[in-house]
Amino acid sequence: MRSRPGVSLAVGSTVVLAAALRVPALLASLPLTHPDEPTVMRRALLVLDGTFVPPAFDWPLGSSIVAAAGIRLGEAFGVVDRAGSVAEVYGWTRILFVLVALGVVAVTGLLGAAVGRRAAPVAAWVAGAVVATGFVLVRSARMIVPDQLQVLCVLLGLVAVVAAGRRAQLRHRLLLWSTAALCAGAAGGMKYLGITVVVVPMLAVMMEEELDWPRRLLAAEGLLLLSLVAFVVSTGGSVISRAFVDGFLWQVDHQVSGHLGYDHGGPTWWHHLTVTLPGSNGWLGTGLLVAGVGWGAWRGDRATKLVTAYAVGLFAVIGLSRIVFPHYVIVVVPVLAALAGGMAADVAEWTWRRWQGRERRLDTAAAALALVLVAAVVPSAADGLRLLRAGHAPDTRDAFPEILQEALAAEGLVDAPIWTESYTGISAAAAEATGGRLVFGFGTTPEILECRCVAVVSTYMEQRYTVDPVTAPVYTAMRARGRMLLDHQPGIPLTYRWDLLPSWGIGGVPLRGPVPALGPGMTVLDLTEPRGAEVDPDA
Repeated sequence: MRSRPGVSLAVGSTVVLAAALRVPALLASLPLTHPDEPTVMRRALLVLDGTFVPPAFDWPLGSSIVAAAGIRLGEAFGVVDRAGSVAEVYGWTRILFVLVALGVVAVTGLLGAAVGRRAAPVAAWVAGAVVATGFVLVRSARMIVPDQLQVLCVLLGLVAVVAAGRRAQLRHRLLLWSTAALCAGAAGGMKYLGITVVVVPMLAVMMEEELDWPRRLLAAEGLLLLSLVAFVVSTGGSVISRAFVDGFLWQVDHQVSGHLGYDHGGPTWWHHLTVTLPGSNGWLGTGLLVAGVGWGAWRGDRATKLVTAYAVGLFAVIGLSRIVFPHYVIVVVPVLAALAGGMAADVAEWTWRRWQGRERRLDTAAAALALVLVAAVVPSAADGLRLLRAGHAPDTRDAFPEILQEALAAEGLVDAPIWTESYTGISAAAAEATGGRLVFGFGTTPEILECRCVAVVSTYMEQRYTVDPVTAPVYTAMRARGRMLLDHQPGIPLTYRWDLLPSWGIGGVPLRGPVPALGPGMTVLDLTEPRGAEVDPDA
């Protein structure tokens, strides 16, 4: 197929601009945006101090080891000093993780080119564009979390499997399958689910016609063993402990029992298909991802069919969880994007063969392909820009403590104890100085009903605790007994999950002009005297 410069230029520009959504994290001093970020950093510092068994095994230690190695590298080059500024160390580590995320874009394009080899450049551009603009992936790229490291290892393993399918000599195929198994173990070392990619080279070797069945079984067992060795090594040996078993079993139970505010009540695969993916990549982008699966199952070669089967199986495993965290789909979206790229390459190749020599029709087809891709990625790219703008917007919590003191002075309540939640921006020391306290959420704090205090309630936590029948009664009772003193709200209302999907509020952030104050709304209730209807918190 002859190269079409118009398509390469149009789609290439889209990918470059989309990838640029991740680069501002290199230049901007951004606040912590996810609770996992300080966890990864704390564990990285423990590794640097020689402690390789983390306090908890909610995920493996691999990402913290990578972060620790990056910090050590920065110290070697004189870029950072652990004894100096914490912000400096954090900023340097964030740069490294952004580079990992950019690597994910590149390797996704490589996998797309591998499965769409008849028009590899088209496949690479399409796959890269979908991943570079996906809202959930852009958000994750700005943070020090394990997800993108896991994805990178999974993609490298799949690239090795597809490359093995192109090799004529058995020893070359075995070497590439072994590489894929090592990548699978490393993926599991970053986050548990990644190790599942080892089934792809195992299935490939089980279908190897040059081996008899005993040797196929032996080779598959060897690949599994290689992945387990890589898993142990990538976690610094920390998983060889009873603490790992306990932590892993806790994580499995967590997926089954649900998570407050994110509990779907059952399998979540339909939710991810109809809410998470459209919220991250738009409906047209989601359609391309689904169509790519159909193409891979129908038109792909053996290796591509294995990749397709893995994508479907992985999505099904993700859907077994009751939790609807959007970032759970990060591991599967690049694989789906590569298949979508392969489909686009197949369409481009078919069009070229059918209309070869008809320049006007080919130019029209090239423009149509570029237009479809741009239409698919522009909505999610715009939401990525909104996310970056929101990160630099004024925060409702910044000025709130001063506003609160003014309101209390006006009501003669400056000496009242202040009970507050962690989302309100009031420090624990400030709350305790009044005789109050900082709580995670009043839904689990029934003693608030007898506090004789001023309660500061955030909309983030209120939205979270009122959806649970166990915690909602305390909120209901508190609202019934409290007298409204102050209602401080953001310029754009957001849910407490606002930064996870555009449908939860960030879609209202303007692309131009000033961004109003964002963050949780704060409601201040006077509970110094009982009033209102009596509500049984145990009802």
